[in-house]
Amino acid sequence: MELPNTFEVERCPFCGAIRVHGRYVDKNVETVLRELAEEYVTRGRVVEGLDRIRVLEVMVLGSTVAVRLSAEVSGVEVVQELPVELRFRKSPCPRCLRVKSRSYEAIVQLRAGNPRGRALVTEIAESFRNAEGVVEVKEVDEGMDIYVADKATALSIVREVESKYVVRVVATWKDSRIRDGRRKSKAVYSVRVYFISSGGTVELRGRVYTVEKFGTSSVTLVDRESGEKVTLSLKEFWKLEPNIN
Repeated sequence: MELPNTFEVERCPFCGAIRVHGRYVDKNVETVLRELAEEYVTRGRVVEGLDRIRVLEVMVLGSTVAVRLSAEVSGVEVVQELPVELRFRKSPCPRCLRVKSRSYEAIVQLRAGNPRGRALVTEIAESFRNAEGVVEVKEVDEGMDIYVADKATALSIVREVESKYVVRVVATWKDSRIRDGRRKSKAVYSVRVYFISSGGTVELRGRVYTVEKFGTSSVTLVDRESGEKVTLSLKEFWKLEPNIN
């Protein structure tokens, strides 16, 4: 069985992401090298007469990769371990380049939805100040802005905030332009943060309710006049344009 004499791996010197088929992925070296070896075998780059060829194991031993392969020759299984030279080449990934140059693809705008939400806005922003992919955390008159190197990381920040706090999110786009024949825009996630606790007051369509329970997916309210209890999903709740004190 035959393999290339050398595996060259492009790796970002800042975050360690590895470039595979033109994309940077967060995988360990052994996983990437195994995938490369399996691709090599699948494409038939082996000695003729071998059947059922499989990659059993890939081990990185310093500057050498030990690849264990198995195959059948005339119905008999043969196992062979082949050494391959491993070379790393430094190749900064686009996200780290944007962070280093302080450029960004998205902004997460944190704003207080009610007066008691202001402290939460600062708390949330500071928790992401040193997060990977965050270019800058900036205080503005309306709240806090988090500048993020890429849209995927920005969206993951938004999803994490949604899972822990009562928020309302609106996504928009700005600075639309054409680059390399494709339209590029910066994503802006406007995140309204609310501090709501049991016993608080909410007004819906002219009626006043007491908050019995408020979670990240639903809210239970009690009508102060009739005593009627109602449970709404957050989507239904926001559609009613509530006035939250």
